[in-house]
Amino acid sequence: MKPRTFFNKRNSSRRGLWVLVAAVLALSVGTGRLAQAAPGVRKASAGEKKRARKLFVKGVLSFARQQYPDALALFLASWKIRPKSIVLYNIAMCYKALFQYRRSITAFRQYIKRRGKKLPLWKRRQIARTIARMTKKLGRLKLGIYPAGATVRVDGRVVGRAPLATVVLVDPGRRTVEVTARGYQAIRTEVTVTAGQLVSMGIRLLPAVRVGKVVISSRAEGARASVNGGKLEPLPLTLELKVGQYKVRVAAPGFSAQMLKVVVRPGETARHNVGLIPLGLRPGRTGPVTKTWWFWTLVSVAVVAAGVSTGMLVWDRTRGGDPIDATWQLR
Repeated sequence: MKPRTFFNKRNSSRRGLWVLVAAVLALSVGTGRLAQAAPGVRKASAGEKKRARKLFVKGVLSFARQQYPDALALFLASWKIRPKSIVLYNIAMCYKALFQYRRSITAFRQYIKRRGKKLPLWKRRQIARTIARMTKKLGRLKLGIYPAGATVRVDGRVVGRAPLATVVLVDPGRRTVEVTARGYQAIRTEVTVTAGQLVSMGIRLLPAVRVGKVVISSRAEGARASVNGGKLEPLPLTLELKVGQYKVRVAAPGFSAQMLKVVVRPGETARHNVGLIPLGLRPGRTGPVTKTWWFWTLVSVAVVAAGVSTGMLVWDRTRGGDPIDATWQLR
């Protein structure tokens, strides 16, 4: 009796599978007029319709055998030939079975939109419950991006431009975040998200241009300048430096040397005209400083421009598990 029982069960399962396929074929014919092709898609020929239908049936069989990747590939191929609503629904079911909840939700919503008022209320509610359950299993990314207008991609798909007003729903697991903007270096990073978790990230892009120019000049005769203690170079001097802050020393015979901080910004040219203060004694001349004509000139200027004693030195200008149902599929 046991072998016979096993044989009967095996035959029964096979009959059930073929009954499922028969139901799929019958209902697909009956509902063919309900599913309309997407706007702009040319009408399929008779041969293409036959091929799309064969792929669809094979997809149903693969899904029944729990061969979900194969079923998804078959349904996608069928959809490409003839984009029918029922195929879209089955694509959503495959994504769900493969735990790709975000894609499943997207496909379900597209299915609801395509069916519109023709979709029964009970089915709409059932899909809504399925979407709600999958949404709870998604992770969430809250991204703070600089600069504004930067393009944000998650796993290769564009999710918006900075600043992002809402969180980004993603499937649990390791996700890739990429941020790009014109004139800035692109950033690509990975983050691990678990189901129901909110992960916050701050990403700041660096300018793509990493050099700037500095022009240093002085009216003092024989003035020279050095950068960060390097070799003295005659002025005027034009330097192309990496972005950052530098110490520049300016000196000339008969004048006191001056130090200034120079900030180099990407793609910009900073100009510094350094006014040097003469020493107490001019070269080649002796005597007290109070007897020189330029001493009293400086005193007069200081009196007239009170509070601006440093005016002669220009400092750095810092700028600042629903089961698949063949009957449901085909409606």
